Amino acid sequence: MAELQKLLRIVGIACVFCETFSKVSLLSMQPSVQPPDIYPVLPVILQSRDQYRLCHIYLPDSGDRIAAITINNLYYSFFRVEKTEKRAREVCSKLSQRGYSPALTKIPKGLAIWTLEPNAQLASADTITSSASVSTDQALPYKLLVSGSQYSFCNIRVPDLKKQLTAIAFENRYYSLFKTVDEIQQAVQIVKKFSHRGSETVITQNAKGYGLWVLEPDAYLD
Repeated sequence: MAELQKLLRIVGIACVFCETFSKVSLLSMQPSVQPPDIYPVLPVILQSRDQYRLCHIYLPDSGDRIAAITINNLYYSFFRVEKTEKRAREVCSKLSQRGYSPALTKIPKGLAIWTLEPNAQLASADTITSSASVSTDQALPYKLLVSGSQYSFCNIRVPDLKKQLTAIAFENRYYSLFKTVDEIQQAVQIVKKFSHRGSETVITQNAKGYGLWVLEPDAYLD
């Protein structure tokens, strides 16, 4: 009887060992799961005017009255309009990579892009009157380069981005291309938005219009 009980215990231990070994073997055969690449979260397109409200805002240290929308009590200043969803999402991706929080709204001409302004103030009739005399001729953190001899074209890479960036080298620093616009006024309006976030920019003049370049302090030549 004692020998039978001993034999049963040995058989039980063997069964537990076999079951554990089978589980380990199955786990080792499963392909390893690689963590997904992290990309900026792109905004959902707001299709209806019921999802937001048009307004005007003032930004800190600026006397400009800016077109904006309000979503869930947050203000977003107007950035630009793109005709296609693909292009709009490319711009939003660039903005997100630089720390901005964009929003997209559907309009007859395409898609309007807006950027979050956490320190904005709603422009009421009273503030418009009192701010009319505020000077807007403040120095902006950008330089207009009209000659190609002032800079040189290059390709750079920056941390957390896999693709190569078109850039210029100016005063021993690298600036990546954000976009090209037709008019200097368009370029200056975009620069103003970047300046409120502390980004340094350079504008170049060429046959196609004006190139807007943003400083990449951590960039290196590719």
